[in-house]
Amino acid sequence: MNDPERLDAAFRSALMLPGSTELATVSYASTPEWDSVGHLQLMAGLDEAFKISIRDEDVVEMSDYASVRRILRERYGASL
Repeated sequence: MNDPERLDAAFRSALMLPGSTELATVSYASTPEWDSVGHLQLMAGLDEAFKISIRDEDVVEMSDYASVRRILRERYGASL
């Protein structure tokens, strides 16, 4: 599995999103499944999928699919 596939799988699994969900539109404020519990599940899923430990300041900043993708690429070296 490559990094984009890992990212998408982590989102779908943690937030229980169907395959038809356009991930680029998913955000903390507008996606019902992405509540505080969903956020913690997503962060844990990303930690596991990418074999990293996400820093607290990054957890707060990761608020939509695009920001998660950018932070993983810029700060954790993911190939996204």
